[in-house]
Amino acid sequence: MVVKFFLAFLLLAFLTGLTIFLLSGIRLEANQNNAISNAPPSPPAPTVCPLATQELPPKVDPVISPTNLSVQTITASFRAESMTVVNEVGSFKTMCNPQPCSVTILLKPDTVNHLTVIGKYPLVTNFDGCVYGGYSISVQSDLNGNPLEIEQVGGNLYTWHLPVVSH
Repeated sequence: MVVKFFLAFLLLAFLTGLTIFLLSGIRLEANQNNAISNAPPSPPAPTVCPLATQELPPKVDPVISPTNLSVQTITASFRAESMTVVNEVGSFKTMCNPQPCSVTILLKPDTVNHLTVIGKYPLVTNFDGCVYGGYSISVQSDLNGNPLEIEQVGGNLYTWHLPVVSH
């Protein structure tokens, strides 16, 4: 009888140990799952920005040549933030809002003035954080493909003086 009692005790001890072991494994697995779920979220995958399509160059209206005037207004259509016209006299810049964009330039007298029209496109960031623009495109021909050249004949070089405003 003592042997039966001893065997029953060993069996009970073994089953109790096995139960504790199995329950501790389940608890350990649950703790590991909690540890994983409590971990800080991983950062989002970086945004892959699509390649940008370059804007179209300025479409410059034809110029009047020859002319005896000392100034001429240059007009262009394009989606840019500013336009600069460069010739033998200097550079003339204007902001382009709204479209079309126009700037009056001085002409060097008794010579052919060669024009370069430069459109500056703004740097923009879209909602995904992709950055586009921030470049300039220049043209030396009008929208018909003719050179941007103005022959100024018999004129004088006038300078513009802006009034001084003091506060």
